[in-house]
Amino acid sequence: MTLYERYLLEREGISIYENEKGFCMYMIEDIYTLFITDIYVLPEYRSKHIATNLANELTEVIKKDYKITKVKGSICLDDPNWERSHIVLTQYGMRPYDEIYNMIYYIKEV
Repeated sequence: MTLYERYLLEREGISIYENEKGFCMYMIEDIYTLFITDIYVLPEYRSKHIATNLANELTEVIKKDYKITKVKGSICLDDPNWERSHIVLTQYGMRPYDEIYNMIYYIKEV
């Protein structure tokens, strides 16, 4: 675990799952809920289902230790690419369930 990963975990409760093409930052909200806070994929691998694969792999890894039934995500409306993120999340099967200030929260049953 890198120092930055230790910092995120200690300060925010956020962990990182990564491979050579990208990463997911996530937290466990409770034994049933995985919240993916961020996903990043290297530009040369975008539009190739890498984000989907990362999210699916992460969910399966976390299910080994938790009874995950829901995956959550969010987008910030201040992000210039928020509309693209909305499309990606809905294509992944997530649906909006809450909006607070400049954030939209999504959920998917797994």
